[in-house]
Amino acid sequence: GTADAGNVITYSHVITNTGNGTDRFTFIASSSNGWETVEPDDLTLVSGMTETIVVSLTVPSDAVDGQDIMHVVAKSLTDSSANDNAVNTTNINGPVATLGVDIYPDGSKTAEAGTTVQYLHTIENTGNATDSYLITAVSTQGWPIIMSTERITLAKGDTADISVRINIPGTADDDTVDRTVVTVTSITDNAITDSATNITTIGPIGKEESFVYLPMIMTNNSSTPTPIPTPITPTPTPVSCTSTDIDLVVTEIRVEPANPVAGETATVFITLRNQGSKNVAYGNNFFLDFYVDRVPQVMVAGNIGWGIQGDDLNAGTSKTYSTPYVFTGGAHQLYAQADTDNTVNECPNENNNTLGPISLTASGTFISNGALNQIDSDEPRNTPTPISPITPTPTVSTSTSSTSTPTPSVSSPTTTVLTPTLTISTPTPTKEE
Repeated sequence: GTADAGNVITYSHVITNTGNGTDRFTFIASSSNGWETVEPDDLTLVSGMTETIVVSLTVPSDAVDGQDIMHVVAKSLTDSSANDNAVNTTNINGPVATLGVDIYPDGSKTAEAGTTVQYLHTIENTGNATDSYLITAVSTQGWPIIMSTERITLAKGDTADISVRINIPGTADDDTVDRTVVTVTSITDNAITDSATNITTIGPIGKEESFVYLPMIMTNNSSTPTPIPTPITPTPTPVSCTSTDIDLVVTEIRVEPANPVAGETATVFITLRNQGSKNVAYGNNFFLDFYVDRVPQVMVAGNIGWGIQGDDLNAGTSKTYSTPYVFTGGAHQLYAQADTDNTVNECPNENNNTLGPISLTASGTFISNGALNQIDSDEPRNTPTPISPITPTPTVSTSTSSTSTPTPSVSSPTTTVLTPTLTISTPTPTKEE
């Protein structure tokens, strides 16, 4: 038979008791695709009696074009060796494909002449079938464009991220505005399309300091000035503390590749060590932060931060944490800081938590839109939530010997069994809409 996705198809079969006595039969139907089937109730037939039974198959609404094989077995409840079967083949018509695509978000940036600006977009297949798409980009100023890909295939509901880089000529004038339109089009049906617009304005980035110069006016005053007493700076009194024997230090900042290309993803590795003689307690969690071109400060988050579980740092333990990072072009100073928010008592070793500066130069020119790396923030952070330790389940062993309970044996009574046989006729399919 033939059925559309989301429909139910039924098959009728004729069963005959060809044995020499009355018998009761049960029925089992199974789908090759594991779809839902419905079988009739058990049936009692006297010798030579014939009856019609009906089985059904439910085709899921998301089924694709193909085929299902249903096996229907009739089995004697008196003698399991007496059985027969029939096969129902159903050709499936899948749902009509609906195509759709979205690209988002739009972008807007200010950049300087002679630099490269990058925009990130997400493409989403909003249809109900797998589709392939062509991606194009056009600049109103005719500037060169480099895209991470020009073709992509997505299953229904899937998304993919792409990057679009615009090379701005060094001759571009300030206040020049470029609109680059990125369009994604279905290869199956070019009427299925969507676009995002990136607006780039040429101008200086950041704020410049301005100064006002005033003339110096000097007067000839012959009077003796009143002496001003020199303030006395008090000598600070050292604060004593009880040593905790915990000492968190950053031992390494490493970037791979060592000479990254601006705008391309590099990997930053930070190694953290507890060089003290005591473990950090469970639940005493803290932050490890990575800074680019900023000197670390207490309570100030870095460009990238890790929430560290305290009991990961036992005495003498080192652990390395990594993250992807995209550098802008030029020279950079790298730093890292352990326990940025001072949640771990390391007295008297509180002043050796930072490492840096480590110098690094990224070749090329690239202006980040801020979305590739974690956004800097001066907002307070919540200390990482502790992960509950796993308590092992105790194993109880029995020292005394034990004897197993004997398994009772069941003797089968001697009975006289009729020998039934049966046949199932060729199926006649009917379809329920």
